Formats: sequence, C-alpha cells, structure tokens
Amino acid sequence: MSWQVTRWGGEGRESQWRERLRRFAKARQSVVAFCAAESVSVPSFYYWRTKLSAGGAPRRAAAPIETAGFIDVGGVRGAHGPDGGAAISDAPGTGIELRIELGGGVVLQLMRR
Repeated sequence: MSWQVTRWGGEGRESQWRERLRRFAKARQSVVAFCAAESVSVPSFYYWRTKLSAGGAPRRAAAPIETAGFIDVGGVRGAHGPDGGAAISDAPGTGIELRIELGGGVVLQLMRR
C-alpha cells in the first residue's frame, strides 16, 4: 500500500475532513479500514474528528497565573510560629516538620521523617 501526502491550506483542509467524516459515518467500516481506503493515517483521523467535534474553535491559552515572587513568613520559633503563620517541629524521633499557612485556606507542609 502506498501513502499519499497531500498538503491543504486552512479551510480547504477542514472542509475536506468534514466531508471525510460524513463519509465515515455512513461507511460501516472500522476506522483502520476506512483510513486505508481514504489513504489517511489513523492518528490524523482521530485528530480531525476530535478537533471538528469540538466545533473547530481555536483553543485559547490559559490565562496567566499571577504569582508573588517571594513570601516572607518571618522567623520560625519553636513549635509554633509567630501568629500561627509558620511552625517547625524537631522533637527527637519525629523528624522535621515545617507548616506554613499562606492564607486563604492554603497550607504548605513539608515533612521529613
């Protein structure tokens, strides 16, 4: 079997795949058999079927997440940090545990046992 490489520009390629997927819906063939008959790869078939079933709308990049460069939690003292913001425990036999409450219900907890 020989494979044919065809390059199509934007909308021409999309319309070709829409028509191809319509033919597949009526074909009563497996994807592998249909793709062989159409001289297209199986991965291309699944790519276009997914792309066009989602409406063909271009995907937008996720909005950037704002981050703070450095968060100063102050000094850590004993088992309880100042204002309950951070705590470190190094009791014998327990390893080390660092707990930082970042606010908004977010807690960073590092443990070494």
